[in-house]
This record gives sequence, structure tokens and C-alpha cells, in this order.
Amino acid sequence: WGITPQRRQELMDELFLDNESEMSKSRFNEFKKMAGAREIKCAELSNLSKIIDLYFNKIAPFAVKIDKKNEFPDALALSTLEVWAESNNTKILAVSKDNDWKGFCETSPFLYSIDELSNALTAFHSNASVNIINALKAFNIDELNKEIIESIPHQLYNLTVDVEASSSFYYDVE
Repeated sequence: WGITPQRRQELMDELFLDNESEMSKSRFNEFKKMAGAREIKCAELSNLSKIIDLYFNKIAPFAVKIDKKNEFPDALALSTLEVWAESNNTKILAVSKDNDWKGFCETSPFLYSIDELSNALTAFHSNASVNIINALKAFNIDELNKEIIESIPHQLYNLTVDVEASSSFYYDVE
């Protein structure tokens, strides 16, 4: 396998042992760590009185729908995010195509909604091209040229030239 027996056993255990739940939790926790994400608990932060008020007043996410009760998970999530953002004095950008999410975010001073993830990422990286241009302007091109010219003889030394030719006349490779 080209790996140590210990690593092989770890991979086999990961693939074939009955620990899907533990593996899922471990992978999720690793993802949160790598992404710098936070897990926000709905039970600790949601504002139940506000959710009930939204429900009975038919305010987003409980817009006029046949089956409003299906919107409770959205309402719980939105309420929790709003309470968390307010308590941390910050804003949250929610990426969703759901019109009720958009409607709720329009009334919240802490939540903003955008349709596409690519647009959200662009908003955070809008100055990337400016930063790249500034870095290139600050780059010492003369030093780069000098390094390239100095490396050419070393690269030529490692170069192998093979000549293939076909002719009815005599020829010499050199």
C-alpha cells in the first residue's frame, strides 16, 4: 500500500468499524476548527416570544402560507442568529434563496440576506485584485530578472537534447 502498517490499520478501522456517529462528530468538529466556525445553540439563544409573535402576526418567516408550522425551524434559526448577533454586537450575512429568510433579514438590524454564496464571497474578497496589484508593484522585478538569468546555466547543464532525423543525405548530430 506504500504506507506504514499502523496507518493502514487506522484507515481500515475508519472504513469498516461501526463508529459512524463518532466519525461524523469528529469530522464535523475538525471542519469547524479548520473553518473557524462556531456552533450556536438554538435552545440557549432563541427568542420564543418573538417567534410566537411572528407566527400569529404572519410576519416572515411565517408569511401567508398554507402550512406555516413548517417554518418553525427557520424561525428558530433566524431568531437564534439574531439574538447571538445582538449579544455579540455584530452583523450576520445569511446566504439563502428563501423569501421568508430575506423578509426576516429585511426587518432585522443584525441579519442581512444574499441569494448566492459566490456573491457573498465576492463581497468579502472585493479588494483581492487591488491587493495583488499592489503586491506586484512592490515586487522587485530587477531581483527576479537577476535570479532567472543566474539560474539559466544551471538549468542548461541538466538539459538533455535528443536529435532524431531522417534524410537520404549524410548528416552529423553535432
